[in-house]
Amino acid sequence: MYEYFRGVVAVLHPDRVILEVGNIGYSISTSATSAMACKVGETVTFFTSLIVREDSMTLVGFSTEDELKVFRLLTTVTGIGAKVAIAALSGIHYLELTRMIILGDADGLTKAPGVGKKTAQRIVLELRDKFSKTLSALPEADGFSMPKNVGVVSDAIEAMMALGYRKSDVEKIISRIDSRDLTVEDVIRQALGLMAIL
Repeated sequence: MYEYFRGVVAVLHPDRVILEVGNIGYSISTSATSAMACKVGETVTFFTSLIVREDSMTLVGFSTEDELKVFRLLTTVTGIGAKVAIAALSGIHYLELTRMIILGDADGLTKAPGVGKKTAQRIVLELRDKFSKTLSALPEADGFSMPKNVGVVSDAIEAMMALGYRKSDVEKIISRIDSRDLTVEDVIRQALGLMAIL
């Protein structure tokens, strides 16, 4: 119904922005990431989604379309509503959260407020393929980079973990490899080579 709002930031909270558009103040629930990107008095654009329930209507929005995409996918997971999705996006930058889901890092997801171990596992189970297809092309920003070849990277990480390597070490090494045209075996070979010279 509402694709986006462009207006002046009238009031700013960590989880909510009041945007004045045409002399009307719209209360938009948002993540800390999007809220911190704003300043009172400046003109901004928020990409929005209207959440309609029997007893309420909530306008949710973010400063980028990509963060809104991540939010919408999160809310398709069983048991995750708008509040938990926003809390997760406030605790973990949406690009990092996307990377964790694509790589199957359920433990990393538990760092987000309101996301326990079972919820994190459910997020990975239900969204890994969707995120791989929909969000693997998100731009690199704020020091975060997306895997270049999701399936190959994921299989290589699991194979090296089976060899006894720690997941955090493997992810760090493989992130340095351009895996776009490589097989799983190629990635593992290069990763082992990099580890040998560290």
